[in-house]
Amino acid sequence: MQAQAESSTKFFLEDGIDRQIEFVLDMEGKVIKTWLYRGGAKTKRIKTK
Repeated sequence: MQAQAESSTKFFLEDGIDRQIEFVLDMEGKVIKTWLYRGGAKTKRIKTK
């Protein structure tokens, strides 16, 4: 499965399923949260170390 860039922070997956990933960055450019869009639903993903 490959992700294609829609923008510098938004990607969609090329697997035949409607899924997108969006990264939200802070002022320093670090990822602070991630959103997963799947079938019209938006789910917040928690960053783990």
